[in-house]
Amino acid sequence: MENNRLPRLLELVMILQSGVGTELYEIMEELDISRSTAFRDLKILRDAGIPYSFEKGKGYQINATFFLPPLNIQTSEAHALVKLIKCAASHVDGKVVADAIHALRKLTSNLSLPVREVCRGLLDQVTVLTPISEQADMQTDHVSQLLPAIEEKRCVEAMYQSPADGAEHAIRLHPYHLICADYKWMLIAVVQPGNGIRTIPLDALSQMRLTQTHFRRSEFDLKGYLGKAWRCQPEGQIYRVKLCIKPEYAAYMSAIQWHQTQDYTILCDGQCEMTFEIDGLKEIANWVWQHHDKLAVCEPPELVAMLRSRCEDMLEILNDCGCQDDDMRA
Repeated sequence: MENNRLPRLLELVMILQSGVGTELYEIMEELDISRSTAFRDLKILRDAGIPYSFEKGKGYQINATFFLPPLNIQTSEAHALVKLIKCAASHVDGKVVADAIHALRKLTSNLSLPVREVCRGLLDQVTVLTPISEQADMQTDHVSQLLPAIEEKRCVEAMYQSPADGAEHAIRLHPYHLICADYKWMLIAVVQPGNGIRTIPLDALSQMRLTQTHFRRSEFDLKGYLGKAWRCQPEGQIYRVKLCIKPEYAAYMSAIQWHQTQDYTILCDGQCEMTFEIDGLKEIANWVWQHHDKLAVCEPPELVAMLRSRCEDMLEILNDCGCQDDDMRA
């Protein structure tokens, strides 16, 4: 993995937003990179949603209206914005709430320190991860109840449906943090019985009730809790995952930072050997399932077995439904 890629991309953004067009050879000279690397970096910016244009004779430049100008938001206005987002949480789609919090995080980067502190409370309670999934449905239940529960340190009672057997269990929660990952809301909380910190999908909770009992929150570091989890559900065991990316997808897959421990090597046959060191396998299994046409799993054997079991379950369902090969081809 190139250690200088991020600084180079930031410098490329500054070059393109200078207000004058920049030819490809000028980008190559300024950043001291090859033609293929320049095109790859431009593609990364495009995939990240940064709109640039190319005009013959002028070169590349970022659309002038894309980046916001410096903002002059007062403390009272920041208070109002945070309150508005919290109030709206109970009346609008969960995706709107997630997008609003994501926008607030962007806005605060251009604000003065006192105003950023006003927004910090909400931003410390909720994390919106950039989605790496095309899944578009949102789990919207209970977000409006959990925001005040986190802020006021109030206990929550709910019914939890176990993914293992589907049975429902009465639990008591000390909610710490909300995460929206891949368009799905997750709650990090101390769960009783057990008193352990867990990550729970909100769609597994029902009959939620905000109590008047307050809890004492212990020291909690979100980054420390998540550790090397693929997204937001650590399982307590570290695995070394090795994937082999097909040659036609090697450039695309290696250009994206999928995980903090990611490393890769482009092999002589054009394939990309990509490795990760992650906590747990369930989340990365979902990701591999999504990208199954682009890669093969080399290790660990536990992940291979998990994916093989999914394939066997799917075949069993198809056989039970009487689906034949002709039906599948149709």
